Amino acid sequence: MKKILFLTYLLFAKVIFAQTFSGYVLDKKTKKPIENVTVYFTGTTLGDATDENGYYKINNKF
Repeated sequence: MKKILFLTYLLFAKVIFAQTFSGYVLDKKTKKPIENVTVYFTGTTLGDATDENGYYKINNKF
């Protein structure tokens, strides 16, 4: 029983921490995408730069 609970906990923890954050960076006035902008989480090494469409995707690798 303890083994099953432990394996369930590990699976649940993996699902929680395995997240992807993505979005677009747009100019506030023109609403046009901004390329080559760095998006990151303060205090971490997680980040990405936007592409030519202003799109970024950050994979959480915990």
